[in-house]
Amino acid sequence: FDIFILRVLPPVFFTVITYPLVGFHTSANPGVTLGCALWFTAVMVLTNIAASSLCMAIGIVTPSNAVANVCGLLVLLVSVLCGGFLLNKQEPGDHGGVNP
Repeated sequence: FDIFILRVLPPVFFTVITYPLVGFHTSANPGVTLGCALWFTAVMVLTNIAASSLCMAIGIVTPSNAVANVCGLLVLLVSVLCGGFLLNKQEPGDHGGVNP
């Protein structure tokens, strides 16, 4: 019950609203665009489930709610900062701007 309502529906609504607005993958073939949107939705759902499972595990092993909140926040921040999600894939000269 918790998995579907809190872990699946919000990423699905997020994808339905933002995917067409951001324009990640638009194609003349609607099947390709739908497939990419479904893949994006699956990644969002799995990321949501993994993050919530990690926070629940931290909440189980910590003695209080305050400690669980701080530890969960720190673990998520470290994983985002050190996980490579903020890496820029472009070379310095690929963006068309002034080269350093």
